[in-house]
Amino acid sequence: MGIFGKLHYYTDKSLWKEIRQLFKSPSWTSLMEALLKLMDKHILSSKVHGNKHIRVKVSEVLNDTLIHQYIKAIQPEHFTTKEIIHFWETRLGVSEKESTAGLLYNFIHKAGGQIDFDQTLQSLHKTNPTTELDAINAIEPFITAIQKIMNRLLARGTSEVDNELKAFMGLHLDHPKFNIARMQEFLNESYLNPESIRRLNELINIYLNSSRGKDKEKLVNDLIEFHKTLMKRRSNLPWITIGRNHSITQHRSFQYNEREMEALSDHSWVNNYYLSTLVSLYQGLHH
Repeated sequence: MGIFGKLHYYTDKSLWKEIRQLFKSPSWTSLMEALLKLMDKHILSSKVHGNKHIRVKVSEVLNDTLIHQYIKAIQPEHFTTKEIIHFWETRLGVSEKESTAGLLYNFIHKAGGQIDFDQTLQSLHKTNPTTELDAINAIEPFITAIQKIMNRLLARGTSEVDNELKAFMGLHLDHPKFNIARMQEFLNESYLNPESIRRLNELINIYLNSSRGKDKEKLVNDLIEFHKTLMKRRSNLPWITIGRNHSITQHRSFQYNEREMEALSDHSWVNNYYLSTLVSLYQGLHH
């Protein structure tokens, strides 16, 4: 989970005292005692002469008894005890019900892990308006529109900005679900890292310079150029390029089925990685 990736955790006595309490069941105790005996027998009590290395055969250590003890110790029920659940929920900050993470986790808990991403964030924002939820609800509809247009450009066979493509873009741009002025309130380092701020500002400028999406050929051209520049910074080839006559060349494309095309056309949000992580945490601890 990352909490052991910081050096100060290794000197946190209260943390390690708590961890020891988590693994005090008979199965863990039995395994620990067996491992300590093996270490004592083959290493600590071993008679070493000169600079010779200690050599131990795997068969002398990994026997049927030890394997059985490991299997017994790592049964799923040992990782969903009240103590384990309390440890992770507290250490990961989701037990604080007034925090944004806590609000989201509590919502997921009540829903049994079955949630709809955008509806969750929108409904929580109405009942518990935090600045973080405000930022997500302001920015995500814009990201969704841009992402779905880019994904549509990568639909296999797309070669020009024809009426069908323009009609699709109109679903997201003619009556936008986003508000640029509201978005810009959150484009600072209190909410986003510098790279995210830079990219969002570039995408906003692309949208504004296309007369707020009315000039769809210019929008497509500038989005593809944005993608090309981004891929170049990563030392990768672009997935798609566009010529002076607005002819589109796909270097990578996707074959969407009917259901996937419907998902591209609707306004459901695209970035669910954070909520997915919280759902996985909930399911891992409670199921």
